[in-house]
Amino acid sequence: MVTLNLTLVIELGLFLLFLWGTSRYVLPRVLQSLDERESSIEAHDQRAQADTERAVELEQTYKHETSELHREAEERLRAARRSAQDKHAVTVISEKDRADEEVAEVRETAAERVEEEREACARIAPELAEAMLARLGMGEREK
Repeated sequence: MVTLNLTLVIELGLFLLFLWGTSRYVLPRVLQSLDERESSIEAHDQRAQADTERAVELEQTYKHETSELHREAEERLRAARRSAQDKHAVTVISEKDRADEEVAEVRETAAERVEEEREACARIAPELAEAMLARLGMGEREK
C-alpha cells in the first residue's frame, strides 16, 4: 500500500518544478530549433524543386536549340552541296564546250588535210597510172 508522507510530496513537488522548468526554458528552445530545421528543410525542398524546374526548362531549351542548330547545319550542308554541284555542272559544261571546240578544230584540220591529200592524189594519179601501166608492161603501146 502506498503511504503519503513528506518525501513523496517533496518528490512530487520537485518533479512538477522540473516539468515547469523544462517546459519554460528547455522545451521552447528545442521546439524553436525543430521549427527552424523544418523551415530550413522546406526551404531546401522548395529550392530543389525550383532548381529541378529550371533544369527541365534548360534541358528543353538545350534540346530546342540543338535541334535548331542541326536543322541550320543541314540547310547549310544542302546549300553547300547544291553550290558544289552547280559549280561542277558549270565546269563540266565549260570543259565539254572546250572539248567540242577542240574536236571541231581537229576535224577541220583533218578535213583540210584530207582535201590536200585528195588534191595531191589527183595530181599524181595520172603519173601513177602511167607508172603502173609501165610496170605491167603495157607502157606506151596501148595509149
